[in-house]
Amino acid sequence: MKFLDPRLLRFSRSSRGYLLVSAILAFLNTVLTLLQAYVITSLVTDIFLNHSKSLKHEIYSLIFVMGTKSLLALIYEQTSARIGIAIRSQLREKAMQQINKNGARLVARFGTANISLVLTRGINSLDPYFSKFLPQLFIALSVPPVLAVTIFLNDKVSGFIVLFTLPLIPLFGALIGRFTQSAVEKRWQRLSILSGHFLDVVSGLLTLKTFGRSKDQEERIEASGEAYRIETMKTLRISFLSSLALEIIATLSVALIAVSIGLRLVSGNIDLKTGLLILILAPDVYWPLRMVGAHFHSSVDGVTAASTLLDIINEPSPSEGKVILEKIDSIAFSNVQVKYPDRPHLSIPDLSIRSGEFLSIMGRSGVGKTTFAHLLLRFIEPASGSILINDLPIQTYTLDSLRSQIAWVPQNARFFDTSIRENISLGRNISDREITELFEQLNLDLKLDHDLGFVTKGISGGEARRIALVRALLSSASLLLLDEPLSALDQTNADRVMQLLKQVNQSGQTVVVITHRPLSQDGRQLEFSSGMQ
Repeated sequence: MKFLDPRLLRFSRSSRGYLLVSAILAFLNTVLTLLQAYVITSLVTDIFLNHSKSLKHEIYSLIFVMGTKSLLALIYEQTSARIGIAIRSQLREKAMQQINKNGARLVARFGTANISLVLTRGINSLDPYFSKFLPQLFIALSVPPVLAVTIFLNDKVSGFIVLFTLPLIPLFGALIGRFTQSAVEKRWQRLSILSGHFLDVVSGLLTLKTFGRSKDQEERIEASGEAYRIETMKTLRISFLSSLALEIIATLSVALIAVSIGLRLVSGNIDLKTGLLILILAPDVYWPLRMVGAHFHSSVDGVTAASTLLDIINEPSPSEGKVILEKIDSIAFSNVQVKYPDRPHLSIPDLSIRSGEFLSIMGRSGVGKTTFAHLLLRFIEPASGSILINDLPIQTYTLDSLRSQIAWVPQNARFFDTSIRENISLGRNISDREITELFEQLNLDLKLDHDLGFVTKGISGGEARRIALVRALLSSASLLLLDEPLSALDQTNADRVMQLLKQVNQSGQTVVVITHRPLSQDGRQLEFSSGMQ
């Protein structure tokens, strides 16, 4: 875990201006801190040593310096907050772009719940990092060195005390930070496990209730939540101990300087003006470093989550060409093999698909049926072999145009937390009449204003599959690709689905159905045998 992770700033257009503004404001803060110390010293010595009665100039100067410093702090805070929002927005945008291109690969690597956690709570946790920690880090890099040099030039003894005590704060902060890093990583891991488990349970709640297993999952979620609570309390204890340790070091260091100055004032080895100037500057030498440690603990959640976020952003994207695919006329697979981690190579049978064809791909689980669909959508890349579309390599086309020509209905369709109408239209100009006509053909009696939610609340699994099918049928894609569309359907509704697919195919659209059992239709059937090698 780094105090300043350059990768967080590299992916943001606002980062350069943010760094420049932070550096300028930190420099101005240093100058104002020195001016404030000199003005206060001059004011006090004029009162007690020179017995001056006309102090308007010093008082006005002090008011100006302190007012300017307060205004500068306000500008610093507002600027950091606004730029922090811009940076987080740009990081989220880049992550979403990667998910759009590499969604299947990222879900397989990180999991749906973990990605959602990082894009929401994780990125939001970066707010203290950008708005508090980084600005304080710039102050800590500018103020202590300048003030320490000023103290050393005015008094060598106090300068040596600062020289030997100042490094103790970052030293102890780094030592404690190692424990903080480990604790926060464990806590974030627990939260990821809890969120993933909760999502799985909610998604399969109907099945769990059916088989009487919901109580067991309730106990497991409770155990995961308790483990997360324990890790959170450990992190809080370390944070409080860290703040206490740094506070004690800073207090003792200032006390050493104060005792040294007091003893030498009594013996006459230092004058009041110099001693007072050093006493005023001493706390400001240690204060920025103490605040860096405090803000680091408040931002460590975001920095930890940023590691996964940056892995998502850095995920290699599949290569794509510049050709726009307007229609799929032919598809050809030749000697295609896919390599999965810790599994043998999976071979996809050589096949060709013509425009307007109805193809059923059959076979048992694990022979590569879903892998075939993922290859066609470029969710995964083949280890060898070629995939041609319209006699050109699939990499020739842009990803957006390729996927726009394939209406994909997976086994477990996902929906947004909004109405059925909006889940089907997806921002397209689709009338309610078009939707209801398909609903009638598929025996769906649902209100279009019904909110689905991510876990398809209030509808059955078969209804969810038919809603996803309607969404695909209303697209402008030239290929309809369906993975187990008849699963969870009774025979009557399955026949309705097949009848509708046959009508769509007769109108000229290419239909490819992935299934475990033969379908009752006149199209071509292709059986995938064992594809492992």
